[in-house]
Amino acid sequence: MNLPPPLPVKKQLHHASVWQLVLSIVGLTLSLLSGLALLLIAHLEKSGSSSVSLNQQQIPFFLWTLGLMSLLAIPSIVYAVRRISGKYSPALFIDKKYWLTAAVALPCWAVVLYVGSNATKWNLPAGITSPLDILVIVIPILFLLMVGLYRLTFGGEQRAWAMINITSFVTMQLILLLEVILFVIAILVGAVWLFRQPQYAPYLSIFKNGGTITEQSLQPLINGITPLLSKPGLYAAIILLVCLLAPMLEELFKPLGVWLMASKKMTPSQGFTAGLICGATFGLLESLSTIYMVSGNNWVFTAVARIGTGLLHTFTAGLSGWALARTLQDNKYIRISLMYIGVVLLHGCWNLFAILMAVNKMILPINSPLLDKLSNASSWVLVGLAVAMLVILVLVNTFLRRRSNPPVLPELSDKLSDSLG
Repeated sequence: MNLPPPLPVKKQLHHASVWQLVLSIVGLTLSLLSGLALLLIAHLEKSGSSSVSLNQQQIPFFLWTLGLMSLLAIPSIVYAVRRISGKYSPALFIDKKYWLTAAVALPCWAVVLYVGSNATKWNLPAGITSPLDILVIVIPILFLLMVGLYRLTFGGEQRAWAMINITSFVTMQLILLLEVILFVIAILVGAVWLFRQPQYAPYLSIFKNGGTITEQSLQPLINGITPLLSKPGLYAAIILLVCLLAPMLEELFKPLGVWLMASKKMTPSQGFTAGLICGATFGLLESLSTIYMVSGNNWVFTAVARIGTGLLHTFTAGLSGWALARTLQDNKYIRISLMYIGVVLLHGCWNLFAILMAVNKMILPINSPLLDKLSNASSWVLVGLAVAMLVILVLVNTFLRRRSNPPVLPELSDKLSDSLG
């Protein structure tokens, strides 16, 4: 008896990869166009035909950063195209061989830190200092990411690059937009309150006249508003804005890539690692937005301080990713609610002591005995928080490794998980 021929297998389009491809192409295109626009504006400014003023020393940094953004999009495009064509990406698995890379990278970071701290004294051109600005941020964050990902099963490399691109081209811009709106609202509320205070009316009249505002005309306003620095309400407003509302926004949207994977039935290990990647990417981009503005000793201080900030973003997003994946298994939503409250409080506490340390470093007076005492202890508190986060990161990694199944074969990992990568 002759058996009938097997039915043809109908290939289904992997829609998630299509969306990943679209996002990565858009991100790459916008990064390249932004770089070209920056070069054009710089050229027009040199020729005297541009009304836009740019800091010539910062242009190389922006170009290097846009180049980095472009590079982040390329692997995502390649993996998405391969997945659409039916090919699966290898598994992402950080083993001991990656630590050999770290053993080389960390001494290189120390060299970068030393050269960058002497860049002003040695008169190094911006073309050299700009990649130093990027390397001094990238190397520690990659090391912290490897600590969190060590020997954990995650899925395919395509999924990892999808998390990176979602954070780079969606999450970062969304959070930035929301924070700008938040700060604009805060400024408007403060301005309305100030204009309604009769004692400040004479000082604020300079804005109503529509004349030119000079340093001499602003001085009476500064002298009149200075007593506000002693008002507890001002400190309460700043703490509310920077230490509560901003962390609430960031911790909600930072693991956006993990939320988009919710339908994939992630394991807790996969949720944790996806969150780590989202948080590390966010921390990288946020740190790059600050490091280029300082130099000399302040540059070294900022570079070292941003290690703690990068750890904070990586750590909190990883915990949120774990909580989300675990909640999807047992539907105990109280867990993810409590985790969100916890990471917001941790983030807010970090922001509070970071602000107090910056104020203390600038030797600005704080008209509050409590805040003054906290400011003096801020450095130690931040170091303690960073050590605690690093220890807990290692402990969570160890716990998840012991509970996870042995890693699947790289060539089957994506197919078995039916995931993005």
